[in-house]
Amino acid sequence: KARKQGAQIVVIDVHRNRTAKWADWFIPVMPGTDAALALGIMFILFAEGLTDENFLQQYTVGHEELREHVRQYPPDVVSAITGVPVDDIYKLARLYGSTTPSFIRIGNGPQHHDNGGMTTRAIACLPALTGQWLVKGGGAIKGNGGYLSLNKSALERPGLSRKNTRRINMNLLGSAL
Repeated sequence: KARKQGAQIVVIDVHRNRTAKWADWFIPVMPGTDAALALGIMFILFAEGLTDENFLQQYTVGHEELREHVRQYPPDVVSAITGVPVDDIYKLARLYGSTTPSFIRIGNGPQHHDNGGMTTRAIACLPALTGQWLVKGGGAIKGNGGYLSLNKSALERPGLSRKNTRRINMNLLGSAL
């Protein structure tokens, strides 16, 4: 639907899967290097003035420190880490920084590596740098809820219960007991 309205779909992954084949642009990245790519994109966003300074001032904490930190991740360094060509890092950062709304769907890959949580946080910082959290259709999401839907009835087997079983919210177990 978004593509029909002019959106460009970019997939960053370690291999050309079905989603990558469907994308407008597939960027192969070395496994476990997504955070470095995000930091390289941040380097360019800050260096080229593609950040939303008003958003950063009003809604974020630590952007000054982040601006300093990403100076360690110029595109040539990031390219050596990720395997993504320098020109593609620039092209991606400029595309992301100049497109609104921009939306990032964070997939399953980062959670399979050391520092997966920090990788997810680094990627989730990108919409803050560009102010996309305030734009309808912008931002990011990390969720796979619908991907592997759960058949609760098969799991709970309600037909095996002879009587009504009380249900207790696990967060309230102490007070229920």
